[in-house]
Amino acid sequence: MATRVLPGALRADARANRAAVLRAAAHLYAERGLDVPFDEIARAAGVGRATVYRHFPTREELLTGILDQAVCELEQVAAALPAAPEAFLSLFQTALRRQTDNLPLVDLLPRNTPPSPAVRALRTRIQRLFREPLRAAQEAGAVRADLTAEDVRTLLGMLTAVVRPGTPKAEQRRAWQLALAAMGVG
Repeated sequence: MATRVLPGALRADARANRAAVLRAAAHLYAERGLDVPFDEIARAAGVGRATVYRHFPTREELLTGILDQAVCELEQVAAALPAAPEAFLSLFQTALRRQTDNLPLVDLLPRNTPPSPAVRALRTRIQRLFREPLRAAQEAGAVRADLTAEDVRTLLGMLTAVVRPGTPKAEQRRAWQLALAAMGVG
């Protein structure tokens, strides 16, 4: 069994290789699904196959790495937002935009099986980053008082199902209006 090091503890070249593997895999998975061979991912990343396996011994760990990177980016956005009631809606819109920009990857998440512990941990992180902006928005009366971070994650998932390239714009706008109404945004 390979011993892996946390990404932050890697040398600069190893971090660059890891990032290249994540970019290449995200692109290839989005284009062709999860069956892309690791050899092709390595070639697209400009690294050897062993490098891919050293960072991501399994396909699930590679997909989780891609999702982790997306959550990290969202956490950075959340940290940069001012502590104001408007931050919640801004963060929600950013999260939705990130999901819709990455629909092929979002679609790779299994819907009919329980999520892995790693995916559950990512969902918890998403809920956690919404908690404070949600609380501020609730205190200001900008959203429903009974709205939870889990509700927010559910609404993001529901909107992602509608906001698709082939969905008519009027239907997308209506879905957005319904989500705002569900959150109590007036």
